[in-house]
Amino acid sequence: ADAINHAVRALSYKPADYSSVNDAIARANALEASLYENFSAVTAAVQAVDWNKNITEQDKVNQMAQDILTAIDALEYGPADYTGVQAALAQIPEDLTVYTQASVDALNQVLASVDYGKKADEQTAVDEYPAIICQAVAGLERLADYSVVEAAIASVPDLSGYTKESADTVRDAIGAVERGLGESRQAEVNAMADAIEALEKLADYSAVDAAIAAVSEDMSGYTEASAAAVKAAVEAVERGFGESRQAEVDAMAEAINNAVKALEKLADYSAVDAAIAAASEDMSGYTEASAAAVNQAVEAVERGLGESRQAE
Repeated sequence: ADAINHAVRALSYKPADYSSVNDAIARANALEASLYENFSAVTAAVQAVDWNKNITEQDKVNQMAQDILTAIDALEYGPADYTGVQAALAQIPEDLTVYTQASVDALNQVLASVDYGKKADEQTAVDEYPAIICQAVAGLERLADYSVVEAAIASVPDLSGYTKESADTVRDAIGAVERGLGESRQAEVNAMADAIEALEKLADYSAVDAAIAAVSEDMSGYTEASAAAVKAAVEAVERGFGESRQAEVDAMAEAINNAVKALEKLADYSAVDAAIAAASEDMSGYTEASAAAVNQAVEAVERGLGESRQAE
């Protein structure tokens, strides 16, 4: 009997089943602790496991497993890592005023699309941001060099000495200057400057003015036809031609000078006037035929003939 009692007293319980605890711990170990904000609760639950329980305390062992699982289920992801984004942002130039508005707007649109509230489980999406930002930075286009345009505008002189057409063209060119173009359109900017500089000086009308000044105001001593030719040459003068049409301006002066040279003085009608004066006013003492002949000769007098017709 003593032997039996002794053996009974020597009985020991089997250890509790820790398989559920091991499974819970394995699940915890499979997680990346750095991704979570409160992983310390999981660590504490694992460290709280008492490995010395027997089957009579199986419920306590099961609770330990459950505590680990509860801590795992309560995990919350921490913020995503934006280190790459910050590095990309550091590549953005401080002064964006030297770039085209379109390329700056494109960059700002990309920056506005960055979501800084993503959690660690969205790290893949966050990792895409740096490449997009760097692409927008690379797409920044510097403004074209407008110094040639500014110089052209500054050099525009008093337009009164230039042809109206070219002066109007320059005014229009200045008004048409388009600001903010990028380097890729430098040729267009240079063309704006060229358009502003496309002035043509007026032709030299001094020869025309001299020719007109030489025309006599009193043309009564010249034949009507030759005087009319001079008047027509003067009236044919067209002002405002540019230097490229100097030959035409010179031709106007030459036309006036030639017309002046061709002026023909009226013939001397003093002999005619004397003959008419000598004719008797009273023709009653003369035969009708001879008197008619005198009257006919007087009526046939043609005034205004030139010196070249003096014999007539």
